[in-house]
Amino acid sequence: MQRSPFNNPNVEHYDYNPAKAQEILEAAGCRKGADGYYARGGEEVGFVLTVKNDKRNRIDIANVVAAQMRAVGIHCTVETPAKVDWDGQMAYLSGVGNEIDPDAHTYKVFSTNGRGNDGHYANPRVDEYLLAARRTTDTAERMRLYGLFQEEVTRDLPYIYICYLDFTYVTNTRVHGITPNRMLGYNGVGFFWNVNEWTVE
Repeated sequence: MQRSPFNNPNVEHYDYNPAKAQEILEAAGCRKGADGYYARGGEEVGFVLTVKNDKRNRIDIANVVAAQMRAVGIHCTVETPAKVDWDGQMAYLSGVGNEIDPDAHTYKVFSTNGRGNDGHYANPRVDEYLLAARRTTDTAERMRLYGLFQEEVTRDLPYIYICYLDFTYVTNTRVHGITPNRMLGYNGVGFFWNVNEWTVE
C-alpha cells in the first residue's frame, strides 16, 4: 500500500536477515556445497531474476538482490531481456505503486482477473476484500478492508517488497500551493494531486 493512510502497520515484515535465511534453508534440508551454494536432493537452490533491459533503476536493484542472495548461498543470476516472456519467468522484478487512493492500483494488480495482475495471483479472500473496499465510501470500513487485504497478501507472499523509491521534486519559490505531505503514489504522481490550485507569483 506504500506510504498511505491505508497502510496496515501490523502486518509482518520480512526484513533482510541472512542468518535467518540460512536457518530456514537448513531447516528445509538444504546443505551448502563447496561452491558456497545450497542444494537439496541433488538440485542447486537458485533462480533467475528477470528485469526488462530499459529499467535502469530496477536493473541496479536486481543486481543488489542477486548479490545478497549469492552471499546467503542461493545461486541467483540476473537476466535483462528486451522483451519479457510474462509466462516464462522464474522471478521478475517489477515496480508497482498506487495513486492517492489505493483502489487506483491495488485492485488491478491483486484481484484475480485484474488487468495489471501479471503474476496471475488469485486469492478469493483478497478478491472479496478489494471488491468490498471499492464499493463502500465509508473511510473506516475501507481502512478495515484494506488492512485485512494486506494481512492476507502477507500470508501468501505473491510478491516480495524490496524497497520504496523516494522521489525528490524541486520547484521555484514563486510556486505556491504545493503540499509536501501529499507526495504519494507511483513515481510520486501524488505530488500533483492539487495542481489546479497552484499559483505562481
